[in-house]
Amino acid sequence: LVHAIEQLRLASLLRPFPDYKGASQLVDATRLLLNHFDAYNVAPMKLLGHKVKGLQHELLQGVLRGFRIVGFGFLQTMELEEGRGNNKTKRKKAINANKPSSKIMNGSSAAEKG
Repeated sequence: LVHAIEQLRLASLLRPFPDYKGASQLVDATRLLLNHFDAYNVAPMKLLGHKVKGLQHELLQGVLRGFRIVGFGFLQTMELEEGRGNNKTKRKKAINANKPSSKIMNGSSAAEKG
């Protein structure tokens, strides 16, 4: 179990992109193994479980960042990530401003201008 978690950590550290395929298999395997220890309330196993959840969260954030880059471009993604400390309404406005449906609803479509 400890070896599998270490392999998961290494898979998530690969750059430029983590090994998502290998990491997904390791997440599944470690979660199955950790489920066996839930009933026993073993402190070291709980710590390992938290570590797996943290690594899984990092992998998820990497996937979401990849989709943001594809959808918004690298520079806008960096701006959105830098603005995480700002309030959520600014981010929602920035995201909604790029949606075609919001541009049409705001009257900025090319058909309405012509």
